Amino acid sequence: MSDRLDPPFSAPDRDPADLDGVRILVFGLGGFGGGAGAARFLAEQGAAVTVTDLRTPDQLGPALEILGDVPLAGRRLGGHDITDFTETDWVVVNPAIRPGNPLLSAATRAGARLVTEVGVFLSWCPSPHVAGITGSNGKSTTCRLLAEFLEESGHRTHLGGNFGGSLLLDLPRMTPDDRVVVELSSFQLARLGPDTPRPAAVGITQISANHLDWHGTYEAYRTAKEQLLRSANSALPRALQIAALPRGETKLMAGALLAGRPVVSCGADRPQGSGVGVQDAHLCAFLIDEDGSEEVHPLVPISAFPRQGRHEVENAAVACALAFALGADRSVFEPVIARQLPLPHRQEDAGEIAGIRFVDDSKATTPEATCAALEAFSPRSILLAGGHHKGGDLTELARMVRERATGAICYGRSRHELARALDEGGVEAAKVQVVERFADAFRRATEVAREGDVILLSPACASFDEFRSFEERGEVFRGLVEGYRQQRAT
Repeated sequence: MSDRLDPPFSAPDRDPADLDGVRILVFGLGGFGGGAGAARFLAEQGAAVTVTDLRTPDQLGPALEILGDVPLAGRRLGGHDITDFTETDWVVVNPAIRPGNPLLSAATRAGARLVTEVGVFLSWCPSPHVAGITGSNGKSTTCRLLAEFLEESGHRTHLGGNFGGSLLLDLPRMTPDDRVVVELSSFQLARLGPDTPRPAAVGITQISANHLDWHGTYEAYRTAKEQLLRSANSALPRALQIAALPRGETKLMAGALLAGRPVVSCGADRPQGSGVGVQDAHLCAFLIDEDGSEEVHPLVPISAFPRQGRHEVENAAVACALAFALGADRSVFEPVIARQLPLPHRQEDAGEIAGIRFVDDSKATTPEATCAALEAFSPRSILLAGGHHKGGDLTELARMVRERATGAICYGRSRHELARALDEGGVEAAKVQVVERFADAFRRATEVAREGDVILLSPACASFDEFRSFEERGEVFRGLVEGYRQQRAT
């Protein structure tokens, strides 16, 4: 689809010490600190940095706080001016900028270099001990697990990328012995130029249809994820450059082997060959010697996982495989896993009122993530699903609602699409309600819930029809829970 094509992206053409006077435009400050962090770091190296964003200063409060004392060359908020794009040396493009934006074409025609914040970091990172993790679901949890494995093993560790903030701000204090864990979204991966170094060790939690409204097709989305597997570095030890991949993803495995990466099969079953999987109720490492003999090393009993669920084990398997590659001590795996609490808005307990449990899984923006939540809270869950559906098959979601949920309340822009998919998937009409607004869905859920039920916010959709982010949606949910608590108390 030609309207989704970008001009080429590249690695930076100079080192941080050579930025004095270089004109750099940061296109989009973002909502997670990446753009603002990049602007701050580049300005501190002497670059003439201009920032531009369609949002107004009132909408960019946290990002502008990061830039509060930074002497910027320019600041254009609430709109863009094409001159900023045609009179610059670099454009640092925010991941959320959609492909085919005409301002990017104007910049490249004028001779500007297109880069990304994460691509600049990977080019300048002084440590070879870098792990990059992507996936449609579970990548943030896997990144946090890996970072804690490394820290508990005595390694100074930096965590960032799509996880939040900018790792560029950590560069001045990084050393070649540090460990770095980078979460990478499909948006970020799609714009890693061919000359941009990939992380040494890479992991993929799983791939399912997501962000099709941005990528256009499932094939384009997968291709973006597969960018992580490219460019093994012959100067680094082969054992460091593993690809920890979901069991059964033969196409990914073939791509990794073609790039010169050893493959570690990961999952919640026993792997075929070397890998990390499950045997005798333990997560284990399976090692196959050259003569074909097998060694099995138990790592963590499944009973030690604070949250049960297949996806929890799959994420931990990828984290353990990467931890071995980056020099972690296996003795830390069990205590780190055992103390894990959910990340904010990821199957997070939001309280209990009159025997009704509330769970905030606002981060579940894909049908697959919602299916995992329904599995975890079966069979007494009342599902709140809705928002902006990003594309992908809803068949499995319908099956899970049919088999694992008490009911579903569909809300927001995609409410009718979701309700139609549930109906076509055999969900009884009496189990499905359709409302317009999120608050209406919450109120309806509390009206039908009974003691022992779980009101599960796991939307299967992006938040952007009614909220600025999944975080805001989760916080609104928590506010509604507290309002309901007070209502019950009066």
